[in-house]
Amino acid sequence: MLLGNLLFYDKLLSGNKNISCATCHHSMADLGDGLSLPIGEGAAGLGMTRNTGTGGVAVHAANAIAAFEASSWPADRNRFDEYLLGDPQALSSRERNGMELFYGKAKCVSCHSGSLYSDFDFHAIAMPQVGPGKGVGAGGHEEVGREGVTGKKSDRYKFRTPTLRNVALTAPYGHSGAYDTLEEIVRHHIDPEGSLRNYNRANFVVPYRTDLDAIDFLVMDQPPVVDKIAKANELKKNRRIKEGEIRDLVAFLNALTDMDSVDLRHDIPSSVPSGLPVLD
Repeated sequence: MLLGNLLFYDKLLSGNKNISCATCHHSMADLGDGLSLPIGEGAAGLGMTRNTGTGGVAVHAANAIAAFEASSWPADRNRFDEYLLGDPQALSSRERNGMELFYGKAKCVSCHSGSLYSDFDFHAIAMPQVGPGKGVGAGGHEEVGREGVTGKKSDRYKFRTPTLRNVALTAPYGHSGAYDTLEEIVRHHIDPEGSLRNYNRANFVVPYRTDLDAIDFLVMDQPPVVDKIAKANELKKNRRIKEGEIRDLVAFLNALTDMDSVDLRHDIPSSVPSGLPVLD
């Protein structure tokens, strides 16, 4: 595990020795980076301070890093877990209301099921497509999702259901990081097509750079493509969910946070085997 800890933060494993696992999954950013899209090669800094820059190990290392991640960040004890184990006071009344909505009329459990709150299947939910894309459709800026793996048109715009453990800590949300807050992503699930067509671009959080900013919304600016994304949507508008209930759902999602995950600075080693910098 100690070896995995050091390798996780060591840039030696990257081709140009300037990116580690922790570059995008840092302990000071709740194992995320706060950006809608991670910034890789040629960039500098961590989390929200990372910029885009000017340019673009082995057989045993992967096992060591996996062992470190599994033992250090299991996120397997939150207040909802405590509630399920028999502590009725573990959740507030608002959180219990949100729980009932989650498993009831909001139908969240249809996809977010099991102990990890995911069916690990792929679904099309009319998620806005922002950022540079994956090199297909719409001038090379569209993302076809699961279709890119299976080759099936029926899988177009389908993406894997994410786990909801620690979801309050892991913004932004959606496969493209389209939503910056839990409330916004919950609202999207309640009215996917309306949310898609009225997407608030302020939710997309990336460093400013003129040439990249010019392509971030190319897909969203093409009504025929947006229509196709909307048509593929599998979620129905849920008119039964009221404003107060949205707040209850968000409260419940916050209760899925393992408090041991809130401050992970103790995991950061002071140095790594390569001697490359850890904090930059």
